[in-house]
Amino acid sequence: MAFSSRLLFTMKNVAVGFYILLRAVDLFAANYNTFPGQFDGAMDEEISRLKTTAIGLLSDLGYNGSTLIEGLINEMCRYGAADC
Repeated sequence: MAFSSRLLFTMKNVAVGFYILLRAVDLFAANYNTFPGQFDGAMDEEISRLKTTAIGLLSDLGYNGSTLIEGLINEMCRYGAADC
């Protein structure tokens, strides 16, 4: 596989990962009445909750055993409910 096609494949994986995480954040907010990373201090717990929520979403979509890039989950929680 050429470098450019590997890069494109990686970029698509990251884009799909962010899409799944955005849907998982919606579920997280509905379940816990807060956004992941919104409050300081509970980051590790919220990363774990978001990861569990995302894996559950993937399972509901029929992608059993699938995982997301750990760095994407961490970044989503680090970003929190920041305003643009």
